[in-house]
Amino acid sequence: MTRDTLLNLGEASGIVELAASVLALREGRHFPVLNYDTPDPACPVSAVRGDSTPSGKTAAHCKVTPQGQASAVVIGAVRE
Repeated sequence: MTRDTLLNLGEASGIVELAASVLALREGRHFPVLNYDTPDPACPVSAVRGDSTPSGKTAAHCKVTPQGQASAVVIGAVRE
């Protein structure tokens, strides 16, 4: 659940994407990319097309502003 779902949220996009990652880790699956029906064989991107793709155990987010500020965060799932 990122820009394809929520459009461009500007400065709020980082925290919204982080919240979506927390939800994906909690639910154990990724959110699908909207409007992505046919993969391009020449593009090696592994886009999530359905809601059954497992989320894995960690998520990483990196952001950079036009002013040169940068941040990175890595979160991990706790499985019981």
